[in-house]
Amino acid sequence: KRKLYYFNKLQSCSIPPIFPFAHSTPSSCRLFIGDDKSTGTRPGREITLPAVNQYTLQGERFSRLVRGEQETSFPLETALASMHVIDALFRSERSGGWEPVRP
Repeated sequence: KRKLYYFNKLQSCSIPPIFPFAHSTPSSCRLFIGDDKSTGTRPGREITLPAVNQYTLQGERFSRLVRGEQETSFPLETALASMHVIDALFRSERSGGWEPVRP
């Protein structure tokens, strides 16, 4: 299985989730929570999220939309706003200080 490894360090806390790319075999997502009390690469806490099949969820959502049922909307502007936050996080890492979230 291919897995995406993402590491995020905020102040003295790290949260590296390990989760599979969306594929046909559902797999759980694990978050390893570490802080200044963690030893080496051992996390202080682990959270396991249940396995979901992304393709099934997409198909079910599409079916509900076709039947005219109301679905939650996720506009492009929301994704763009998330990218601005991520950009600010990277700038903050380089500068070592707070950075504004800007478009």
